[in-house]
This record gives sequence, structure tokens and C-alpha cells, in this order.
Amino acid sequence: MLNALARHFTALLFAVIAFGSHPVWAKSEVALKKIEISVGKQTRRAWYLAPTVVSEKTSYSLLFALHGGGGKAQSMAEISQLNKIYPDFEKSWIFVFPEGLDKHWNDARGTRNTDVDDLKYFDELIAALEKIAKIDPKRIFATGISNGGMMSFRLACTKPWLRAFAPVAATMPASLKETCRPPRPTSLLLIVGDRDPLVPFEGGDVTGPF
Repeated sequence: MLNALARHFTALLFAVIAFGSHPVWAKSEVALKKIEISVGKQTRRAWYLAPTVVSEKTSYSLLFALHGGGGKAQSMAEISQLNKIYPDFEKSWIFVFPEGLDKHWNDARGTRNTDVDDLKYFDELIAALEKIAKIDPKRIFATGISNGGMMSFRLACTKPWLRAFAPVAATMPASLKETCRPPRPTSLLLIVGDRDPLVPFEGGDVTGPF
């Protein structure tokens, strides 16, 4: 059963699905802001949506939205419609759109970016965001599509700060099956299609242009 925090996250996700493209609900969009961090010898980027004036009295919930293979952080903001609905959530949420190197994530399948430390990237990204606003450590969530959704599985298997996650068109990489040991209970909302031609519903090789 989902706890109260996970239900809040699930409600937000369903709001995106149900109303994200609805022209009546859409308000003036908040501009995306770029943040750069150092991970080892690499400079990594992400974009985020935060209130124009950050309240020092508010502990903000944090939502990571991960792009799919071949995608970009900024396009994920548009595809997910999170950029349009953010004005309805800006009093208590910060939406973050991380960016994988060369448009891909090291999701543990061993097919792309195998030498990229994406796990450290997310830790460093949270640390950088905490300098911008006070982040509630009990309200950090993730969603992602395809390669990004598989990366969210990897985060859930390793990171104690992830409270709940909702991968879309993604299943758990087989390489994580035996090694996944979540450091804490993590709620999951899995959004998949049984006719998905790229990510097989019952498992198997992922196909597609990438």
C-alpha cells in the first residue's frame, strides 16, 4: 500500500497524464534554469523549475524527470508537460530535468556510457540544488521514460534518498535483478504497455534506433 508521501507523488504523476496538455489548465510557463556541476573531471548539466522567489521557510519536494535515450533534458520538460503545469506546484515543488552524457544514461545494462558515474551525478546534483533551496530529504522522487525509466530503477536500487519512482515505458534491467538491494522501502508506479514494440512487456531485448 502506498504511504501518504507516495500517494502525493502518484497524484502529481496522474495530474501530468490527465491534464498536462489541457489548454484550460496550462498557465504561463516558468522559465527553465540551467545548473552545472562537476562530477570527477566532467562538467555535467541539468535544467530545473523553481519558484521565482524561493522561500527560506519551505522544504521543497524534488522531482527528477529523466529523458529517454537520444533525448535531452529540455525536451523532457516539454514532452512530459511538467513545464506547463509547474505553476500549480511551485509553492512546494522543484522539478529537475537531468541530462545524460551523449543523450544516454548508464542504466546498468552495459550498453551505453558504461564508464559514466551517473549515480554520483545525482548525488552531486542534489547537493547543488540544496544551495538553491531547502530540499525535504523525505520527498525526493523520480520518473523517466525508456532509458531514463531504467535509470530510475537503478537509483531505486542504490539510493536511500529516493522515496518513490514512476518509470514509463521501462522495465528493470536484467543486470539489476540479482544485485538490486534498495537501502529502504521504495514505492513504485510502473507505467508500461503490453504492446510496446521497443520495450517488451514481458522482458527481452530492447529495440529501437539507439
